[in-house]
Amino acid sequence: MLAFHPSWPVPGTINPAIAWIGGQGRALSHPPLYHLLVSLPLRASAELDVFSQLRLARGVSLLFFLATILAISMTIRTITPAGHVLRWLVPLIATLIPSFVNTMTSVNNDAGAVLAVSLFLWVVSKATVSGLTVRRAVAIIGLAVLAGAVKNTSLVVLPLTPIILLVIVWSQRKWRWRSLAVLTVPSMCIAAIVVGASVLVWGDPAKWYRYGGIPGDAPARVTASNHRVHGNYVFRLLPSSTFFDRYSGLSMPVPLSQIPSITGRHITVGAWMWASRPAQIAGVGVLYTEGTDPIHLHSITPIVDVDTTPRFVAMTLETARWLTSLQVFIPAPALAASEEPIELFVDGVILVKGSFEGSDPPQLDRSATRVFWNGQEAVNLVRNPSAEESWPYLRSAVEQNLRPIVMRSISRLFTSLIDAGRTMPMALHVLPELSHRSFVAFGAQGEVVMPGEEWHTFFLVFWLIVTAGTLRRLSQIRLDQSCYVVIFIIALVGAIIWINTIFRYLPGLAPIWTPYPRYGFPAIIPLVLALATGWLAWWPPHRRSHAIAALIVALLMLNAVAYATIWWHWYV
Repeated sequence: MLAFHPSWPVPGTINPAIAWIGGQGRALSHPPLYHLLVSLPLRASAELDVFSQLRLARGVSLLFFLATILAISMTIRTITPAGHVLRWLVPLIATLIPSFVNTMTSVNNDAGAVLAVSLFLWVVSKATVSGLTVRRAVAIIGLAVLAGAVKNTSLVVLPLTPIILLVIVWSQRKWRWRSLAVLTVPSMCIAAIVVGASVLVWGDPAKWYRYGGIPGDAPARVTASNHRVHGNYVFRLLPSSTFFDRYSGLSMPVPLSQIPSITGRHITVGAWMWASRPAQIAGVGVLYTEGTDPIHLHSITPIVDVDTTPRFVAMTLETARWLTSLQVFIPAPALAASEEPIELFVDGVILVKGSFEGSDPPQLDRSATRVFWNGQEAVNLVRNPSAEESWPYLRSAVEQNLRPIVMRSISRLFTSLIDAGRTMPMALHVLPELSHRSFVAFGAQGEVVMPGEEWHTFFLVFWLIVTAGTLRRLSQIRLDQSCYVVIFIIALVGAIIWINTIFRYLPGLAPIWTPYPRYGFPAIIPLVLALATGWLAWWPPHRRSHAIAALIVALLMLNAVAYATIWWHWYV
């Protein structure tokens, strides 16, 4: 597009005229630096067919790959003595990880993110060991900005740069580390309090997630004054819309453990609803995903009439046969330009298994966890159905300003973090899968994977052993202080990038999907350094050569299996 079209992608916007090129236009909201670099050689290739142009574009990524291997090698040289085995083993391991090589030789801005962070860590290690000069400080800052301009997965190094520069200066001055802790910890706590107070507001209904701008900077929970159905609080929604979300309203995700019990069966969803004036609106319904389309949300909401007094409205529906997720959804009221403002109030939201009919509304117990309706008793699957519990929410300005950069809903991401009881157990599914995919997943979406469930456990156990070995080795060796500082910085950057990769499944409203390991590959230096160090740590010195040979042979065999897997997927 950059090579042959007079268009420039601006982060946060999508030009429909060029979205047909591929990927449904999603990449057009990415930072354009990588694609700009790839477009440079393509400008002189207009006469070539598309496959030749693809090979030319992949050639740019291949150069990035070779530069990354050089950056890995130079980084390891700064913290190891001449002749040390890690000087050649660590870069060799990087070239033998199939999924990493696949990522670095594809037309993908992840290749640019990996190179930018690797160069950043190389210069940081050089400045730490050999001294921080003005030129190196400028290079560190410039590479941090460059990393943020390539992709959001490498953006994390930018806010870390001031901390890293401070640690380097502190190390060079040989000041006491306790003094640094006394200086930085209180300062960071104060900064966190100030930032939190400026971006967070208390008062939203707990367990509920915002779609759209609901309702701006006002809480979606107010005290019940004139009308009270259950408890002392009710939901309140105002008309709103947003460029980023298809839907606008509040949702309560049903725990994934409950999905099998309602799949392909009848459920009834309802609530007491009223408004500041009579209107016809969308009633309480559901958002769901199903097996045939596990990413895109579908909605079912009834059209109901409301007035100024509470009225119970309900809907019975049969869920999809291959249901994968379900959210109870309270839509925000729509408002035409000529209509008067409206406030929608909702209380006593229910979701029960089975079909319920009758003119009499249900009765709720004190905690609203059980429903008594037409002589039947049922469990209410809605958490916090009457907005009695509250928690903080992000100001709408934070969502609007950061959404184009991170390309995710900051509001729902924050809500999922404080909804830890629902979301954190999902990591138990993600960790084995990500450990597996970090070695043997191929394709932009990781759609080609080496088969066999046993490999999930194998690679997870392998990484646990390697991590324990790395910690063991660090406790045994004695290094210069500057080398310890480099290891700390590498570990810090690696931990943040990989933690961010692990928790990319958040907010976890759709089915649990395993994040692609390419999101973590910008931290390839800490990954391969830990792999090599941790593997060798469990072998006695006179057996280290056998350990190295075994590791290399195992990786070569893994490459052979990876090649066979890719060939079988595409050609058989």
